[in-house]
Amino acid sequence: MGSDGFFRVWGRLKRLKIAVLKVGRILESDNFGYVQYG
Repeated sequence: MGSDGFFRVWGRLKRLKIAVLKVGRILESDNFGYVQYG
């Protein structure tokens, strides 16, 4: 596999990581809301 393919996979992993962080933040704020108002 050339360096081009490596960077393509790396970019995909970075995007996946960012998406996971965003979802985690949303879930955290949801749980926070439940704790505050539940």
